This record gives sequence, C-alpha cells and structure tokens, in this order.
Amino acid sequence: MNYVVKTHYNRSIINEAAIAYWRQTFAQPFFISLILMLIALGIIFLLDIRDWISGTFLSLSIISLIIFCAAFFIYRNRSLAIFEEMESADAEWTFSEEGFFVRSDAGSAEVKWKIIKKIIKTPNSWLFVYKNNSYSVFPLDSVSDEILKTISERVEEQRE
Repeated sequence: MNYVVKTHYNRSIINEAAIAYWRQTFAQPFFISLILMLIALGIIFLLDIRDWISGTFLSLSIISLIIFCAAFFIYRNRSLAIFEEMESADAEWTFSEEGFFVRSDAGSAEVKWKIIKKIIKTPNSWLFVYKNNSYSVFPLDSVSDEILKTISERVEEQRE
C-alpha cells in the first residue's frame, strides 16, 4: 500500500477541527463544571448559605470553566497561527504500511501508525490524535473512500 494525497487547508477546516477536538476532550468536564457552578450559585443565593466552602466551590467551578473555554482558543489559535504562516495552504500526504509522511510549507513529519491514539472524524476533515494528545488535521476534500478505509484499518490494527 502506498497512497499519495494532496490536500488543501482553509480557516473553516481549522476551526472545525478545533471544535471537534474540544468536544472530544474538554466538553464533558466543561459541562460538569457548569453544573457545579450552578449548584454553587444555588447554594449561595437561593439557600442563602454564604460560607467559605460554598464560595470556594463556586470559585473553583468558575476557574475550571475558564480553563476549559481557554483550551479551545489555545488549540484553535495555535493551528491558525501555523496556517497563517504557510505560503501555500496545500499539503502532500503519503500513506504506507508503516505510517504516513506529510509535507507542507509548515514543515514535514513522519508518523508511525502506532503513535495514533484515535481518529476524530468531522464532515470535512479527520483529526489524527496522537498519544501525547496533540493532533494533525487531514482535510478530506480530495480523498477517496478507499484511502479513508485503509487509514481507519491501520489505526484500528494498532489499537488492538
């Protein structure tokens, strides 16, 4: 197996990828923090219990909400910064039995299949999430179903 695919990036793909990654990684803790904040507000204002425990509980909930929101902007802004630095928004991906090689104006990388933890699929791109929780965005605009099936199979083989 040896496939070569040329892809094109744009701002909407970068934004879509950041949202998808945030949903998979931070959405659940974000909503738990939101619920905890509402509980703390209820304790403080509805039950009129204003002690240091409820104040600390509210503060920690708000801080965690801010952190989870900031995570989205950090990932999105890092990706957009790389995208903005590229002279050409094109990349060339070469897939083989061992892994894949990607080359663009941002640089090049060779990745073995065993390094990929999972694939997050969106309508316009796939995110290859690595074991260190970083990811690469793979636009799907000119990719055949055969290549996508092969990629999925390789990642699944390594996860077993």
